[in-house]
Amino acid sequence: MNIAQQEQEIGNYKYAHDILLDTFKDIRNSNSRIPFELFNKLMLLHSYQLVKRLVKMGNHLGAARLLIRVCNNISLFPQNMAQIMTSCIGECTQANLKRQAYQWACVLIRPENIDQIPQKFKSKIESVARRPVKAEDEPETMSPCPVCKFNIPETKLDCPSCKSLLPFCLASGKHLVLQDFSKCPNCKMPCNYTEMKRILETEPACPMCSAEIMPTQVKISENAE
Repeated sequence: MNIAQQEQEIGNYKYAHDILLDTFKDIRNSNSRIPFELFNKLMLLHSYQLVKRLVKMGNHLGAARLLIRVCNNISLFPQNMAQIMTSCIGECTQANLKRQAYQWACVLIRPENIDQIPQKFKSKIESVARRPVKAEDEPETMSPCPVCKFNIPETKLDCPSCKSLLPFCLASGKHLVLQDFSKCPNCKMPCNYTEMKRILETEPACPMCSAEIMPTQVKISENAE
């Protein structure tokens, strides 16, 4: 965990991600409980890495939701704070999440951040921050909690009804949906079958472990463990 944190602080996100994934698998294989800190760090790093795949697929709403998640924990990404918030504003704008774009633009133009904004985006971000958005963004799509079936926003990873910490889909960053439960055939990390098939059809490589996986190798599992 300490090594991964050091690598993350200097911007070596892929190496930090790989260390955390290996640790996660080792603990899981020993049938021990996954510590919350490990789960949370892997989830945030993976959410950030997943953004590029979603943008490439044209899924700007999915990318925006994950970047909002990362920006809410931006202190864990000290080397790239301004770049990440800039990406978040851009993807939120593309996804028509105008209020979120405005809110993060206001954070980014604060005196401690403004000099870090990439020059080619500076005027655009200042323009977004000068135009307050009063209307609420379109609410997030809801889906059932895999534990108690209570409907919650699809990227929410803690259920307010049963208080469970929910596993995340490696292909989308959303919480798992029980009837759509699947796993990567290589790393055995969980995913939603529909999302995994979709992402593998654009590039046949697991977003979590990078192993070559063909869409036909992914199956809906009857055992959601």
